[in-house]
Parts: sequence; C-alpha cells; structure tokens
Amino acid sequence: MDAAAPNTEQFDDSQKRPSRRSIWPTLLTVGAVVLVLAAITFLARRATKDTENCLTCANNMRQLGLAVLMYQTSRKEQIPVYTVDANGKRLYSWRVHVLPYIEEKSLFNQYNFKEPFDSPHNQKFANRMDTEFCCPFHESTSETSYFLVTKNGKVGECEIDGEKVLMIEVPDRRVNWLSPHGEVECDEIPAIRARIKEMGHPLGIGIVLVDGSFKRLTE
Repeated sequence: MDAAAPNTEQFDDSQKRPSRRSIWPTLLTVGAVVLVLAAITFLARRATKDTENCLTCANNMRQLGLAVLMYQTSRKEQIPVYTVDANGKRLYSWRVHVLPYIEEKSLFNQYNFKEPFDSPHNQKFANRMDTEFCCPFHESTSETSYFLVTKNGKVGECEIDGEKVLMIEVPDRRVNWLSPHGEVECDEIPAIRARIKEMGHPLGIGIVLVDGSFKRLTE
C-alpha cells in the first residue's frame, strides 16, 4: 500500500492574520460609536433631570401660591408682603406667614415675630427652609427665588400678558427665605423677562396667577 504523500503546502501567515493597519480603522469606528452613544445617553439623562426639576419647581410654586390664597381667604385680608417694626424697619416677609399652610406650624410657633429675621433667635431657622421654597435647579437649605408680585404695594394687581400674577420665580435673585425682601414690583418684570435665557431654566421661569394656576413665562 502506497504511503500518503506528504503535505507540502506551506502556511502563509499573511493570509490568516489581518495586518495591524487594517484593524485600526475598525477600532476607531467602534470608539466613535461608543462616544456618540455615551453622549446621547448623557443628554437623555440630562433632559430627563431638567424635566423633573421643572415639574418639581412648578409644584412648589403651586403649593406656595395656594398657601398665600388660603391665608388671604381665612383672614379676609391681603397677606403682608413684609412686616415692619415701630420704626418702619422690615422684620420678615410673607414666607413666614404661610408656614402653617405648608405643614410647618411647628416652625411657625418657634419664630419670634417681635424680632427681625436676622436676630440671634430667628437666625437659628435660617437653614431650615422648607423644600417648597427652593427651586431644585439650585438646591439650597436657605435661599429662595420665589417672590410675590406687587403693583403699588398691592399683591395680585400686576398683569403679565393680560393675566394677573400672584408670584414669580427669579432664578438670578436669591435671598434667604426669612429675608423681608420677598417681592418683585410689576415694573421690574420686563427686565426680568429679558434675562430668562441667561437664567438656566430651559422651559422658562414660573409664575402663579391669582387663581392659583401655574404658567411658564418666556421671552
């Protein structure tokens, strides 16, 4: 029986293994795809977060607007925009008055209404701000950007686009929540509106109308 002929075919390494030069374009393409997908994921999460913040901010303003309206209904008088002492010095703002209407009656009862907001006693509460006073776009335990809107000292008389406004959000004007400076005058609205794009609120700034409804104000 004849022996099998030896296999004389030689192994050609160049036919079995691609060159490094041919791999690099593929790796670069894969890397670019990964970066694009990562960027899309980041932007999607950012958009979701922004939407959540806008909804939370809107809900906070609705609750505060409702608290103001409840105060005025129960007392049959306009809420004091700020309270003064015998010498006319501002002591604190409307935000202290609405505490019982946002489930903060305990804090309300501890507050000393005969002293200014920055007295040693009242300063103990400076960092105990209820979350409803805070816009989640700038998390804080002490600063708020929600203001009542006044016209000639009266709340609810200012009109924006034909609708009477109770409250407005001014993201680039933050004050301690106990501060007696809790209002924005009607004639300030055009200047505030012109700055909306610079304020970092993608959907516009919030306003609460005198009927308690919420809207977004854009340029």
